[in-house]
Amino acid sequence: MKELELARKWVHQAGEMIKASFNEEFQVKTKSSRTDLVTEIDSRVQDYIVGEIQAHFPSDKILGEENGLNKMESMKGRVWVLDPIDGTTNFYYQKKNFAVMLALYIDEIGQFGIIYDVMNQKMYWAIKGQGVYVNDEPLPKPKKRRVNEGLVAFNPYIYAHNVMNAQKIAMNSMGVRAYGSSGIEFIAMLNGEI
Repeated sequence: MKELELARKWVHQAGEMIKASFNEEFQVKTKSSRTDLVTEIDSRVQDYIVGEIQAHFPSDKILGEENGLNKMESMKGRVWVLDPIDGTTNFYYQKKNFAVMLALYIDEIGQFGIIYDVMNQKMYWAIKGQGVYVNDEPLPKPKKRRVNEGLVAFNPYIYAHNVMNAQKIAMNSMGVRAYGSSGIEFIAMLNGEI
C-alpha cells in the first residue's frame, strides 16, 4: 500500500526531527491546562507531515492535534489522523515515553495506523485485517487475560475522578499504570504488558 509506505517514511523522519530538537531551545505553551503542553516542535512536526500528505494526496482531509486542524465535520472520504507528539509533557521533561501517531481512514473505517516509539526506534503498525507489526516483524497476539489477572493503564485524571468507574476497575486488577502517552500505552497493550 503506497500510503502506508509513505506514512512510515514520514513518521520516521518526524522522529528524527524530534530527536534533533533536543539540542534546541524552543517555545512551550499550555493548551487546556498548565499540564497540557504544546511545543513549537509539535507544530513543526505536524506541519511537516501535513505538508507531505498535501503534496501526495491533495484532496485528502487531515485531522491533527495542532494548528487548528483539531475539528472535523465528517470522517467521510479519506481522512488522515495525526498526533505529532503524543505525550508532549514526557517529551519536554523526560525526552522519552512519547510517540508519533498517524492513521488513514476511508469512509470512517481505519485502513492502517502507525505508532512510532521514537526513543526506542520501534514503529508499530497495522493494516486492516493483516495484523500488527513492529518495524518489519509480525507481532504475536498478546495472551488474553481477565482484568484481575493483569495491569490496567489509566490517564491520571480519569483514575482520580473515577470516570466510568475507573477506580473499581483498577481495584479488580493487579495494578494501575500511567504512561502519559496513549501511544505508549497502546504499545504496552500490544506487547501484552497491560
